[in-house]
Amino acid sequence: MSTVNDNRIIHRAFNLAHSGSYSEWKAIEDELRSEGFSRAPNLLDDGRVREELNHICAEATMGTYRDA
Repeated sequence: MSTVNDNRIIHRAFNLAHSGSYSEWKAIEDELRSEGFSRAPNLLDDGRVREELNHICAEATMGTYRDA
C-alpha cells in the first residue's frame, strides 16, 4: 500500500477518535476494517498511536477534548 493511503487511514482514525462516538482504539480499528481499510490493524499496531487515540476518545466522549 502507498504512504498516501496509509496517511489517509491514520487521518481517518484520528477523525473517528475526535467524533466522540468511540470509546477506545480497538473500536476505531474495527470501524476502519468495516470501511475496507484492511491495513488498519498494521497501522494502529503502535503503543503511542493507541495511547493517543484512547486519550482523544476519552476526552471527546466527555466533551472536553482540546487540541494541544
